[in-house]
Amino acid sequence: MSWKRIVAALRPLKNPTGSTMASESESFFKYTSGKWLHNQKHKEALRYRKFNIDALKEEVKRSTGGLAVGMSKWAEGRSNKIFRVQLEDGREVIARIPMPIAGPPHAVTASEVATMTFLRTRLGLTQVPRVISWSSQASKTPVGAEFIIMDVAGGIELADVWETLEMRQKATVVQEWVRFEKRVIHAFERGGYGSLYFRQDVPSDVARDIFLTGSSQPDSDYVLGPAVPQQYWEDEYEIPEGISRLHGPWPDVASYLKSITSRERCWIEKIAKRPTRKYTAPWELPAHLQIPEDHIHALNLYDKVAQYLIPSDQRLLRPTMTLLDSNMHNIFLSEEALARGDIEITGVIDWQQMTILPLYLTAFVPLFIRHLPAKDGQTEEEFLKEKKYLTDVYRALYADTGVDYVWASALAVGVTRPAAQALPFAAQSCWHSGYADLKRRIVRMSFDWQKVAPGVECPLASEGYTEQDLAQVREDDARWYAAEATLEAIEEEVGLRGDGSVSHDHYDTAVQINQELFDAWKASVDLQELGDVDPADIWPVGRDSLQRG
Repeated sequence: MSWKRIVAALRPLKNPTGSTMASESESFFKYTSGKWLHNQKHKEALRYRKFNIDALKEEVKRSTGGLAVGMSKWAEGRSNKIFRVQLEDGREVIARIPMPIAGPPHAVTASEVATMTFLRTRLGLTQVPRVISWSSQASKTPVGAEFIIMDVAGGIELADVWETLEMRQKATVVQEWVRFEKRVIHAFERGGYGSLYFRQDVPSDVARDIFLTGSSQPDSDYVLGPAVPQQYWEDEYEIPEGISRLHGPWPDVASYLKSITSRERCWIEKIAKRPTRKYTAPWELPAHLQIPEDHIHALNLYDKVAQYLIPSDQRLLRPTMTLLDSNMHNIFLSEEALARGDIEITGVIDWQQMTILPLYLTAFVPLFIRHLPAKDGQTEEEFLKEKKYLTDVYRALYADTGVDYVWASALAVGVTRPAAQALPFAAQSCWHSGYADLKRRIVRMSFDWQKVAPGVECPLASEGYTEQDLAQVREDDARWYAAEATLEAIEEEVGLRGDGSVSHDHYDTAVQINQELFDAWKASVDLQELGDVDPADIWPVGRDSLQRG
């Protein structure tokens, strides 16, 4: 959501006393930013959060010294409800309430607050908003929900001005980002991996000491605690008993990698089911790629080779934090500096669900470059040239200036990411998206084993992979990409947003487009192939909105 649209959406309270009317309360609790074409009630329930609005205003008054005279819902992201609170003296603050879908409430809230406070106070990164007040335990606050009250990020969203910037200014944005980011990625020296917490928020038998760069003593205020892997509480995944939402902290890379496969294996054993119908839709994987036992076997094979893929260069194992969601909506620029033709980053937001991991698994070109939007009228050649230029600038600012050549080398710019980096990501989402890539890389590795671990007997030798197997996994990988591309094309045509919803204004149009796409596909299918299956039950988007028959 752009800055201008958010500001335009602000709604002052209609009752000057500051108390909240019942009708307005419900709109605060409900998800009001869009609708879903399928499973609407379930999606809404995952985002419904009731809390005591007047108690939240009182907390704002207590912590800021200012009377709250207005409160409006500012935005709703994937995980949080964000409110803008106007104070009597003209100041404004942000009050944020996590939705149930955000994850384990205490861990998610406490870790984010600790992360923001560390970045702002320990590292001196004033671009990170100041946390004014917070609670990670709903039962211990009159608000009745976890909350964070913080300063408003100053400036204007990078997304709102990017197309107006000259190329030299865009390069300066990258330069200013590196100036900010390098202090984050160099914060820690050793201690293990996990999420950052205040020491008092993690049981002593769980917490791990963390050592800041240049210090021989563990930090007195901050520790490593459980990380909260988002893919295990997103609404499309069930969470069976036996799978904890909390994992870590980990003493070393090997234990972190082992936890990935253990978690995914447990999910597959308890939830995954092989398909029962013969027909495979264009957006679906073939049945032979949806066999739970094969997925588990692939994870077992990865366990056998994982230790050999851990980099021997200890610098690549340094505990490292970075803002993975570095998109243009989370970065703010000074409007005053822009008026002078200069670039100054004044705000960097969204530090929720951050995990400190080995450097080689956190090194990525920032999202605002990787997901660079094409300008209107820009040719594909011009777009790719601009993206490559900014990527090269980013890498050069680390490598050629001596800021961090190790970080630059781990970016894998212009080349396929090596197995050491790609396999953990494939393994952690094996059932939902990673199996084809995981299997392909494992088979390929069996042929190249002496390059991986010279002089070591290949742990995959007993599989007896042949050139035919290699050709098959390549074909399977291609089929996965084709299915994924088909699904993305349908979702884009319907107009789905990242969380699968559509805006209220677009809902009727989305329903119509979805119906037309469904009807066209249904007309192209030999219904006898489907047997007793209703075609609508196969369609991947908005089944509840379809006219059946």
